[in-house]
Amino acid sequence: MSLTLWPTDENLARLEASAVHELHHNLRFAPGGAVWNPATVAVGDHVVSEGLADAFARQLYGDDLGYTPIARPHLHDDAVFDKVVSGLDVQGMRNFAAWVLGDATARRFGGQPVGVPTGGGYAVGNRLADRYLAATGRTAAEALHAPAREVIETALRS
Repeated sequence: MSLTLWPTDENLARLEASAVHELHHNLRFAPGGAVWNPATVAVGDHVVSEGLADAFARQLYGDDLGYTPIARPHLHDDAVFDKVVSGLDVQGMRNFAAWVLGDATARRFGGQPVGVPTGGGYAVGNRLADRYLAATGRTAAEALHAPAREVIETALRS
């Protein structure tokens, strides 16, 4: 695992939480865990993995350091939530820039914008993960290998 970041005060303060977030991804998608096939992986898999990784970082470092900064502006935006949820079944990593990172990133890398602001997928992932954890009583660490479909279905029922 490696981290590349701009050495801003905010990023440096979040360095340990960022490392834990990325560690969560590495553990979630290790052999025997969730499967990540670039051709068939769904937006929902990516969104859930970002939400659970942030929940894990928040579990260890608190809300101030645990949220990925681009998620914060959209955490409570219902329109962003509805938009990203409408694309959870879209398959293929080629679609992730727009649905997870947002339209600006999609345009930058030659993708098609879909109406998601920067970090919208991360914000939705946090909301889905938080609803799932609240409904199941699990911690983010305990939910490491929870299937994305289970997280989504439980969260959307809550």
